[in-house]
Amino acid sequence: MRDELRQREGDRHRALLAGDPIAFAHFMRVHQSRVFRIALRWLRSVEEAQDVTQDVFLTLSRKLSQFEGDARLSSWVYRVAVNHAKN
Repeated sequence: MRDELRQREGDRHRALLAGDPIAFAHFMRVHQSRVFRIALRWLRSVEEAQDVTQDVFLTLSRKLSQFEGDARLSSWVYRVAVNHAKN
Protein backbone atom coordinates (compact mmCIF):
# COMPACT_ATOMS: atom_id res chain seq x y z
CA MET A 1 0.00 0.00 0.00
CA ARG A 2 2.76 2.48 0.92
CA ASP A 3 4.66 1.63 -2.23
CA GLU A 4 1.57 2.39 -4.30
CA LEU A 5 1.13 5.76 -2.57
CA ARG A 6 4.78 6.64 -3.12
CA GLN A 7 4.49 5.62 -6.75
CA ARG A 8 1.41 7.81 -7.25
CA GLU A 9 3.08 10.74 -5.52
CA GLY A 10 6.17 10.28 -7.68
CA ASP A 11 4.00 10.16 -10.81
CA ARG A 12 2.26 13.39 -9.74
CA HIS A 13 5.58 15.12 -9.11
CA ARG A 14 6.93 14.08 -12.50
CA ALA A 15 3.73 15.29 -14.19
CA LEU A 16 3.90 18.55 -12.26
CA LEU A 17 7.52 19.17 -13.22
CA ALA A 18 6.68 18.28 -16.84
CA GLY A 19 4.11 21.10 -16.90
CA ASP A 20 0.90 19.06 -16.71
CA PRO A 21 -1.93 21.53 -15.91
CA ILE A 22 -4.01 18.87 -14.15
CA ALA A 23 -1.05 18.01 -11.92
CA PHE A 24 -0.61 21.72 -11.15
CA ALA A 25 -4.29 22.07 -10.25
CA HIS A 26 -3.92 19.13 -7.84
CA PHE A 27 -0.72 20.67 -6.45
CA MET A 28 -2.59 23.94 -5.81
CA ARG A 29 -5.47 22.16 -4.05
CA VAL A 30 -3.01 20.35 -1.79
CA HIS A 31 -0.93 23.40 -0.84
CA GLN A 32 -3.31 26.36 -1.14
CA SER A 33 -4.62 26.45 2.42
CA ARG A 34 -1.12 26.10 3.89
CA VAL A 35 0.23 28.93 1.73
CA PHE A 36 -2.72 31.10 2.72
CA ARG A 37 -2.18 30.40 6.43
CA ILE A 38 1.51 31.26 6.14
CA ALA A 39 0.70 34.54 4.40
CA LEU A 40 -2.04 35.37 6.88
CA ARG A 41 0.29 34.73 9.81
CA TRP A 42 2.82 37.22 8.38
CA LEU A 43 0.43 39.83 7.03
CA ARG A 44 -2.58 39.64 9.36
CA SER A 45 -4.86 40.71 6.52
CA VAL A 46 -7.13 38.30 4.67
CA GLU A 47 -7.08 40.37 1.48
CA GLU A 48 -3.29 40.67 1.43
CA ALA A 49 -2.91 36.98 2.26
CA GLN A 50 -5.17 36.10 -0.67
CA ASP A 51 -3.08 38.28 -2.99
CA VAL A 52 0.15 36.73 -1.75
CA THR A 53 -1.28 33.23 -2.14
CA GLN A 54 -2.10 33.98 -5.76
CA ASP A 55 1.38 35.46 -6.32
CA VAL A 56 3.03 32.42 -4.74
CA PHE A 57 1.33 30.03 -7.15
CA LEU A 58 2.12 32.24 -10.12
CA THR A 59 5.76 32.21 -9.07
CA LEU A 60 5.73 28.47 -8.49
CA SER A 61 4.19 27.83 -11.90
CA ARG A 62 6.90 29.91 -13.58
CA LYS A 63 9.77 28.43 -11.58
CA LEU A 64 8.83 24.75 -11.36
CA SER A 65 11.49 23.91 -13.92
CA GLN A 66 14.08 25.32 -11.51
CA PHE A 67 13.08 22.98 -8.69
CA GLU A 68 16.07 20.69 -8.28
CA GLY A 69 14.55 18.19 -5.90
CA ASP A 70 17.23 18.60 -3.23
CA ALA A 71 14.50 19.30 -0.68
CA ARG A 72 10.91 18.22 -0.46
CA LEU A 73 8.51 20.04 -2.72
CA SER A 74 6.47 21.13 0.32
CA SER A 75 9.60 22.73 1.84
CA TRP A 76 10.15 24.71 -1.33
CA VAL A 77 6.51 25.86 -1.35
CA TYR A 78 6.88 26.94 2.28
CA ARG A 79 10.03 28.95 1.55
CA VAL A 80 8.48 30.69 -1.47
CA ALA A 81 5.37 31.52 0.58
CA VAL A 82 7.38 32.99 3.46
CA ASN A 83 9.55 35.03 1.11
CA HIS A 84 6.51 36.47 -0.68
CA ALA A 85 4.79 37.30 2.61
CA LYS A 86 7.91 39.05 3.92
CA ASN A 87 8.19 41.14 0.79
